[in-house]
Amino acid sequence: MQTAALTPRGSRWSQGGALSCVPSPGAPAPPTGAIPTAGPTPAAPKSAVSSILGTWLDQYLEDFCQPPDFPCLKQLVAYVQLNMPSSDLERRARLLLAQLECAEPAQAEPEATPPSKEPGPAPQHP
Repeated sequence: MQTAALTPRGSRWSQGGALSCVPSPGAPAPPTGAIPTAGPTPAAPKSAVSSILGTWLDQYLEDFCQPPDFPCLKQLVAYVQLNMPSSDLERRARLLLAQLECAEPAQAEPEATPPSKEPGPAPQHP
């Protein structure tokens, strides 16, 4: 794998192309810790996106809890179903959506039920 070194300006290493570094005459070997320039593996971007979205879901739950339709959470579920099927993030997002949708009708029920009759005086028996 070819590497590009992080070196200060004016160093004896010069950038020789997009994927290689060509030393100037008499230059020392590249420094240790050189950065590969071949690019990340295809799984790396998905892992990074999954990590960011998972952190967002964990740290800012209120961004996803917008009743009655939960549009942001539904959009997240749709995205991870398409791009990260069977992932932990998909499972967590779907579980949260199911919990919120089940909780929504339960919260609405007390408002929908008629108020109970207040107990009146007890009937008198002779």
